[in-house]
Amino acid sequence: MPGPRQCRCCPPGCAAPRPLLWDPLGDRCDFVSDGLARAAPGSALTRAWIAAIVQHPLAYAAHRLAHWNATMRWFVPERFPLAEPQSDSEPNRLGLGSPAPRIAPFQRLAGTLAESPLGAPILWLVAAMAVLALAWRGEDGRQRLAVALALSAVLTELAFLVISVAADYRYHLWAMLATGLAVVLLAGAKLPRRGLGIALAALLLVGGTSLAARLVLPSVGETYTDAAG
Repeated sequence: MPGPRQCRCCPPGCAAPRPLLWDPLGDRCDFVSDGLARAAPGSALTRAWIAAIVQHPLAYAAHRLAHWNATMRWFVPERFPLAEPQSDSEPNRLGLGSPAPRIAPFQRLAGTLAESPLGAPILWLVAAMAVLALAWRGEDGRQRLAVALALSAVLTELAFLVISVAADYRYHLWAMLATGLAVVLLAGAKLPRRGLGIALAALLLVGGTSLAARLVLPSVGETYTDAAG
């Protein structure tokens, strides 16, 4: 890449954008994506990508873990971007307007919860795994449905280890909803105490480390632009 453009697209001292977003190569560095489209049309770019992964598996694994941590909001600082709901509607031709002012307090509450360890997708992933472990052999309809929902959540979140678009909170909403429904379905079910204890310990461990990270890690900024670098 030409030097001046590279400096404009990538943060100082970095060879690539931050692990949160893909946008720096799409919104502010169109010459990169356009050049790749011309140099590797069709599936050529995909084949080159796979070949690069094969040649540099450790580098790819490090990249994916960094992005997965960001999108799962585990070891991230306080006020990590792209969790709080938008206050205004995106431009559209459907006549969908922005929420009424009376909705603002609920949006702020939702943002506070989403930015806290309680709203971290990693915590809900652990809860979904706990549901699978506790109810996998269940025979009644409620437990089977809970297992199906939890399995959907787990597969969705683990898929981000391989590839994902960005770390927007919205990509986790189904997995979190499915996990919540699965937990409700198991309410009142007879589950092994030892398994419940292990699940609770895992939740406390993940929640505690998530809280500690928010308290000690330096801020990366609170806006989309800050996150993009």
